[in-house]
Amino acid sequence: MNENNPLIEQISNKAYVVQLNNEIYSQSAVLSASNKFSDFFYIKVNIEDNNLIITFEFKEYNPEPNLIQSKINEFCNEALEQQVREDINRKFGNLRESIYNKAFSFMQD
Repeated sequence: MNENNPLIEQISNKAYVVQLNNEIYSQSAVLSASNKFSDFFYIKVNIEDNNLIITFEFKEYNPEPNLIQSKINEFCNEALEQQVREDINRKFGNLRESIYNKAFSFMQD
């Protein structure tokens, strides 16, 4: 485990693992976040029990330790942001669609 962040486990010189509970995070939210970090990492997402297991391998051979912590923390924040977007869309998607249709209904006439 990383002493700065117990959610991050180092498994090799440049590979790290983060586990996220799949009752909180959807696979699609994690994949959306993964896509935004593909410039920095090779990313693999697996499901084990109630967890999404995300393996990060830095493309750069010897990344700075601060960069590792920072980028993985940014990934976790992005996964949370994507999950909140999904939750809001699921909860209010119909309302948004109704407002949109009402706002632009004059164009249909």
